[in-house]
Amino acid sequence: MTNLVPQWFGTYTATVARSRADNYLELYIPQVLGTALSNWAVPVGSWTGTPPLPGTVVYVTFTGGDINQPVWMPKSGLLQGAYPGDATEVLHGDGSWGASVGPKGATGAQGPAGAAGPPGATGPQGNTGPQGPAGPTGTTGATGAPGATGATGPTGPTGPTGATGATGPQGPAGGAGTTNIDGGDPSSTFLPGGILDGGTP
Repeated sequence: MTNLVPQWFGTYTATVARSRADNYLELYIPQVLGTALSNWAVPVGSWTGTPPLPGTVVYVTFTGGDINQPVWMPKSGLLQGAYPGDATEVLHGDGSWGASVGPKGATGAQGPAGAAGPPGATGPQGNTGPQGPAGPTGTTGATGAPGATGATGPTGPTGPTGATGATGPQGPAGGAGTTNIDGGDPSSTFLPGGILDGGTP
């Protein structure tokens, strides 16, 4: 019985369409699939390099010639290392092959700073915050020097005369005295009624 399924035993050039972290790739293989995408192609052998980026050119074969079992390998051989960016050919939209974009150039110098924009409008005033706690009491200041003595004030007016004091008690009566009026005659005395006794009438 004739096997009518096409078999692909050659090695073909392919372009990476998508890549996964496990190094599986979806490929454009124009010689085999035209513009259709392949199944996920497995890496050949024990490839552990960085997955190729989309647009990278690789080689592809098919296990047992089965178009549904693609196996890819680096175009530069089984060398380990950084493969992305090593592409030399890409598949163009019209199906033709050609040179890829060259390697990334050096970063250019930074351009001059742009002109400063106009200042923005002043925002609304915020609410007044709460009053803070009272600060500690300061130390007492030094006592000032005594002031100068003031001038003596004028003498005040004389006060009113005090009230008359009460009359004191009467003293005792004195004893009867004698008066000599006759030249020293001791026998002459006053009698009642002013009469001299013993004196010359």
